[in-house]
Amino acid sequence: MIGHDIIDLNYEDHPSRWKEERYWQKVLVQEELAWVKSQENPFESFLIYWAIKEASYKVVCKIHLIHSHIPKKFIIKELKNLEYYDSIYFSIKSPIGELFAKVLISSDCIQAIVSSNKIFLQRAHSQVFPLSASTHHTQSSETRKIILKHFSSHSSFDKRNLEIRKKNSIPALYISEKEAPIDLSISHHGHWGSFAYVDSPI
Repeated sequence: MIGHDIIDLNYEDHPSRWKEERYWQKVLVQEELAWVKSQENPFESFLIYWAIKEASYKVVCKIHLIHSHIPKKFIIKELKNLEYYDSIYFSIKSPIGELFAKVLISSDCIQAIVSSNKIFLQRAHSQVFPLSASTHHTQSSETRKIILKHFSSHSSFDKRNLEIRKKNSIPALYISEKEAPIDLSISHHGHWGSFAYVDSPI
């Protein structure tokens, strides 16, 4: 299973509490807080952990239906021996066991892709695209249209038979009324939409 989250680094409407250490203490355990505060840019580092925890929650929801997200139940540790160029790797202690995260950082956004298996994490594909919409509902609709266009143009799928439905409140790709053999996770924030997927369920 995979989960994905994106954060627009230049979004002007970040909640003001995100920059307050008092809020960080509600989201992070002590070890995580120490890592964030030790970084050159603590606010950006907090956003990295926020994205990982959100993506991890999406993975857990695919396996166990849970309704409340308690960030401190997802404990993150940086895997320094797995750093590659534009990516940083982490492990996460979660309510369903160990998860693994790959974080991609650009001048525009942070992407976190989380998987229940670090080998399959390398197989995950992701795409980021600008959004023209401003409201949450219209951003969601635009993101889904772009995803369907991607799968129809990069596979043998017939676009007319492709759709995104909610399965247990989680978006999933369907082909001709049947769930596709693709594990998909969708996210949008600020001026950016994105998705990640693997070609077969994990």
